[in-house]
Amino acid sequence: MKLTFHRDVTADIIRIITHFEDLGGPNLAKEFHAEVRATFLRALECLSWAPPAANKR
Repeated sequence: MKLTFHRDVTADIIRIITHFEDLGGPNLAKEFHAEVRATFLRALECLSWAPPAANKR
């Protein structure tokens, strides 16, 4: 299953990463990115185990 974000979501994530880079440097931004990625991967995993009707939403 492929996850595609709305362009506004992508822009928001990039904006947050930039903010974290400004606040705490590249390591903080990388930690945020890793956490966001892990969260979305867990969500995709849950969807892949959901009943077929739930996957069509």
